[in-house]
This record gives sequence, C-alpha cells and structure tokens, in this order.
Amino acid sequence: MANNQELKQGDGFIRPAQDWHELEHSQVVSTDSDPFQCLVRLPGGAGAKLADLVPSSDLFVSPFTRAFSERDPQAHQQARALFDLASSFIREAGAIEVGALTKKIKSDLRFKHLDMPYIENCLKCRAAIGSFIVERMKRPPSFRLSLADSLKQREKTRIFAATFAEELDALSKRVRHIIPHAATLGTYRENLLQSLLRKNLPDRYHVATGFIHGCDRQLDVLIYDSVDYAPIFREGDLVVATPESVRAVIEVKTSLTTSELGNSLALLNEVCDCDEGTPPFFKGIFAFESADTDTLMSGVHDFYRDTSDEVEAEDLPTSISRPFQHLTALAVPGKSFISIDYLKGKDTSRYRPVAVSWESASNLRPQAALFLSMLLSYLRHDTAKRQGSWDPQALLGSDTKPVLMRPLGSASWGNYVLEDHGREIEGVPLNQQIESVQRWLSGAVWES
Repeated sequence: MANNQELKQGDGFIRPAQDWHELEHSQVVSTDSDPFQCLVRLPGGAGAKLADLVPSSDLFVSPFTRAFSERDPQAHQQARALFDLASSFIREAGAIEVGALTKKIKSDLRFKHLDMPYIENCLKCRAAIGSFIVERMKRPPSFRLSLADSLKQREKTRIFAATFAEELDALSKRVRHIIPHAATLGTYRENLLQSLLRKNLPDRYHVATGFIHGCDRQLDVLIYDSVDYAPIFREGDLVVATPESVRAVIEVKTSLTTSELGNSLALLNEVCDCDEGTPPFFKGIFAFESADTDTLMSGVHDFYRDTSDEVEAEDLPTSISRPFQHLTALAVPGKSFISIDYLKGKDTSRYRPVAVSWESASNLRPQAALFLSMLLSYLRHDTAKRQGSWDPQALLGSDTKPVLMRPLGSASWGNYVLEDHGREIEGVPLNQQIESVQRWLSGAVWES
C-alpha cells in the first residue's frame, strides 16, 4: 500500500494516481472473499457501488476511518489535525491551490516530518468523500480546493470561538479615550473581565474581588466554589474565601509592562502557598495592553529561572519546586497567549516545566478564548463532564499552534533533586503528581 498499511475490514482507501475530479473513495466491507468486497463512493455524489478488489501497491489507506484509528491512533489523530488545519487555511483564503496548501501544512512544525505526497494523499481522501469542493484551474494539472457546506459551518463555529471576547476588547479600547484616570480605567477593565467570566462560567463558581484567608494580598479576580463552601466574609463582590474553596485567581492589568509582569508573577507566587494542589487551582494574568510576546516570554522565563549561581544557562535550576505551583496562563487579547506545561525530553523520563507561546495559524484572535478554555478545565467539578460543546480550545482545533517553547530550568528540580542525591522520596513521586493533574485537566475524575 502507498502508506505501508495492510487493508483490513472497515478500511477506506483511494487510488492516488486518479485525477482529483475522478477520485473514488472505497471502503472494504469484507475480506473473507478473494477478491475483497468493497463499497465504492463515486465522484461528485453520484452514489455508490459494490466492487471487487485485489489489494495492490497503488492504493493509499485512509487514516481517517475508525478501523485505522483502532490500530494506529497516533497517525489517525495526526491526520485529523492535518485536515483541520487545511480547513482553516482554506477558510482564510476562500479557495487555495493544492500545491500551495500542501506547502503551508508542511511548513507547520507539527507536520514538518511528513512528506508532501502523504499530505496531498490525506487531502485527496477528504476530497473523495466530499469535504472539499475541487475546481480545475486554467493551467492543468493544478486544482483548487474550497470548503463544502458542512466545513463552512465548522469554520463559522471556529470563528465564533475565537472572537467571542472581542466586545470586551472593543469596550476597553473605547473607554480608554474618555477616561484619563488610570486607576478608574483599571477598575472598569476588571469589571469588564468579571462580567465576561460570570456569563461563561458554571453557576457553581462565584466571581469576586478579595482575599484568600491566610494571604494578605488582594486579588483582582477570585473565583471560588460557592456551592460546597461558604466564604468567611462577603460584602457585595468583596470576599474572604477559604483556601480549599478557591478554584482560580486572576491578576488584571491595563498595561502589562515588564515590571508589572514581574509584580504579578511575584503575587501569584505568594498565592501558591494557599494552593494545596488537590487539585491545583488556576493562576492567571489577563492584560488589555502589553509588551510584545517575546518580551513577555522572556519575563516569564527569567522569573522562574534561578540565576543566582554563575553556571551555564542550560544547567540553571528552576525556581519551581512543586508542579503546578506557578502561573497557569497569561493572555493579552489579540496579541499573546502563554501557558506553562510539563513535557518530557526525547532521552529522559523526567518532566520539565516549559513556557509555551500559542497563536493562530490563520490570523484569528484566539487569546481570550484559550484563556477561558484553560480556566474552564480547572473549574470542572468531579461530577461534571468536560466542557462539552462549549470548549473554545476544542473548537479552535489545529488552527491554534505552539510557536515558541522555553524550558524553565534543568531536568533536576523538585523531587528529582532528591533522586539525584540518592535520597528516598516521601509521598507521591513527581511524575505521578504531574500525570495525575494532566489526566484530571483532560476530563478524568480527580484522584487524591
């Protein structure tokens, strides 16, 4: 087979040598006979027919079918992501020539290891089942792809997910021209964000301003579980909440300069002392204006790197000593989104905290949506399902891509330091702590 797969019952396939206008998508319905029995979907929605097939090397097995996903889930997910990105590129351009589309996909770091024929054959699989409308260009053998109606609706949903917070951005910019007083403008923008959160968060959670009992730093936005816990003090939207009730804290900044970023990270560091990590709560920074993304990434990187010792940069330890006890995400609508995640190196079993910058592949403005999506994953109650149909990050799909990653220290941090010195680790190993939180954020029930 063209992609080194043996045909199984339920597999779909195409013949890559066929003209784009003549593509037929076939599905194996029985392998009990010789030749195989296949259901062939005819071009242009002209129906289907049963046909015999003798397996040969000129076939390309579709990576999009359920049968394929059961034996190679990684390749299946990769193909789905490739298709989703192609849809986003076509939506942005209206229609795009096949060769240009293939090159754009290949230029994305997530797909750089795929060869051009494989990418084109994946696109042919989707064209054969009607996901794309194929148009022959004036200079053959070039073809141009546009979106079928079903994909156009999917792209409208993606645009909605990316732009749902644009009103907040527009109002904050308009009022800046009529309110010269910085403190008043800052309060107004805090209220704008709180209003957006109240409209989009589950009723279980109360959005307020106030304090966590045991920490004397006032928090711009404090989100706590108001069903299972009562605040120690509440007067209007000012509260003092118990540490175990807190699910999120957010610093709101009118303008996030390098200095303000450092101050906000220092505040979140203090707040981490109130986070028992069972499970951890969300710690965010939301700004309406800021320095560029590279400057913000450098600020986050420098804050969490302990540079007190004069050693080589790659050997610097991180100032993060416990997993998830740090900034969760930083958003500047229309400009920047940065999160901290945990990744393993190619040659190690250890996780390292990594700052990741994300952006749209097709010039959408997804930063506020990504911020809300990550916040929602921390607010999911154990008895609730994951966000469901309103999951901005899932709706944005492959259009959102990582563009810059910076490790926040060496591979020796937290309990790994004890391992390196041959000391016995008490409690839960670091890998298990991290994976437990990652499973929970993905929708699993929290396991203490």
